Amino acid sequence: MKSAAPETLLRVGGCSIRVPGADPARPALALIGHGSRDPEGNVQFADFARTICRRLGRDAEVGFIDHAEPTLDDALAAAAEGARALTVMPVILFAAGHVKTDVPEAVARLKGSHPRLPVRVAAHVGIHDDLVSILEDRICAQIGEACCEVKDETAILLMGRGSSDPDANGDCVKLARLLWERARFSVVETCFIGITDPRLPAGLARCARLGAKRIVVVPWLLFTGILHKRVATILESFRQANPGIEVVETAEIGPDDRLLNVVVRRIADAEAIA
Repeated sequence: MKSAAPETLLRVGGCSIRVPGADPARPALALIGHGSRDPEGNVQFADFARTICRRLGRDAEVGFIDHAEPTLDDALAAAAEGARALTVMPVILFAAGHVKTDVPEAVARLKGSHPRLPVRVAAHVGIHDDLVSILEDRICAQIGEACCEVKDETAILLMGRGSSDPDANGDCVKLARLLWERARFSVVETCFIGITDPRLPAGLARCARLGAKRIVVVPWLLFTGILHKRVATILESFRQANPGIEVVETAEIGPDDRLLNVVVRRIADAEAIA
């Protein structure tokens, strides 16, 4: 029987991914996304979750921490049903409140109803050299190989989601530094699309003051969403006010094989713990 598409699974309020030949002896798996008010972003995550399951040869339940269903608690409950053990993988870029608080609290609630079930929580995606490589490739794809000759006039503006957690925001700044170490553009700045400062308009203005003739906005986002889709309007407003500066945006991270490798490694590391 052909598996239902992610759109169908999400529409009926559940997202159970079944892989032919999956080993029932392996721990049950819950793949947890941030969640978005934009259905397109949720479908992209569910599609990526399906790719993870195919790579691992395992079934999984998909859930979202915020803005979408199935919820985190629903996904954990579904994954725990009949399981001998459970692995929870937060497919989240930075460790803010969702990773530090929401996931552990949901696991604690699950343990209340399944006290004998071994539950391992994998590390979030985090910073990894392979992900820095993805960003570098996105930049090169956007502005071409000739960028090597005009780095002094090009500013890279790494745009994070933004968080109320200073550690998560600090990690975004660290990532910008790592990108500078790799690409050696003269200017690599950081901004955020929401919650904290500097916001995207301020980041663009700073790049202009630093003398950039071209600004490459690099979204540090896994998939699209409401916040990401606001970027185009902000960039167009900046272009109209600054006609002498070229502004382009790279694609979000998306379902890149290197991201897949990092997620698979996080799951393996969690399950290797005795």
